[in-house]
Amino acid sequence: MTSAKSKYLLTSAGDLGLEQLICLSELLDDDSTRVLGEIAQPGWRCLDVGSGLGTVANWLAERTGDVVAVDLHPDHIRSRPGLEVRRHDIRDGAPGGPFDLIHVRMVLLHLSEREEVLRQLIDSLKPGGWLVDSEFIGPPLQVVAETEPGDGELFNEVVGMCCNRIGVASGISYTWAEEVDSQLVAAGLAEVRSRRFEQTFTGGDAGGRLFRCYIDQLETRLLAEGITAAELARFRDVVLDPRFRAWMFTNVVSMGRKP
Repeated sequence: MTSAKSKYLLTSAGDLGLEQLICLSELLDDDSTRVLGEIAQPGWRCLDVGSGLGTVANWLAERTGDVVAVDLHPDHIRSRPGLEVRRHDIRDGAPGGPFDLIHVRMVLLHLSEREEVLRQLIDSLKPGGWLVDSEFIGPPLQVVAETEPGDGELFNEVVGMCCNRIGVASGISYTWAEEVDSQLVAAGLAEVRSRRFEQTFTGGDAGGRLFRCYIDQLETRLLAEGITAAELARFRDVVLDPRFRAWMFTNVVSMGRKP
């Protein structure tokens, strides 16, 4: 790509980044392996984009025996027989193709170049190869149980500010998850289908800790947008309190096969 690249709002580097990856893995790995388990075959060459902790890449390597895992910060993955780890920006193309299977999780929604990257990934598939993309739908999120009156309103105010103001301004699309299906059809893929995975979280579990990570990374911007330090402190308490429960972002997994 010759145009200037968009910048990622959130990072997987450092201690906060590691905690973020752990939370995402706990929340999403079952969804990912359930879908991938329906199609992945021994002997396939696979690409795992945005590998994070490498849990899905390692799962694919055990099942198929030939995986390239790429991430901007692949500090938590180790290459081994059947698994090659690369520090790589997927906006620079898909390395090591063509592939029988490309798995992308929580990457394209962050990129203003998402449609171009998607086309490049499809071009990197072998005939008959599958592309699987997993993305979050944004807020609002239904609160199931408050810790104190008003906590639900504060929760959605802060999450909404993170997503609809700060996230969108940085190029994140919280509608992309619902657009991928039609994008795959338009690209000429066959057997296109999508699946929604929904779950609640309880304060202190992976969902609550993930929101804590997001807030810690975006604190300066949230304060600049008018959220007070006291409100952020209360938010942190709420998402770690086991009395608080809410629905997590919906995870939409879309897939299609290249003819």
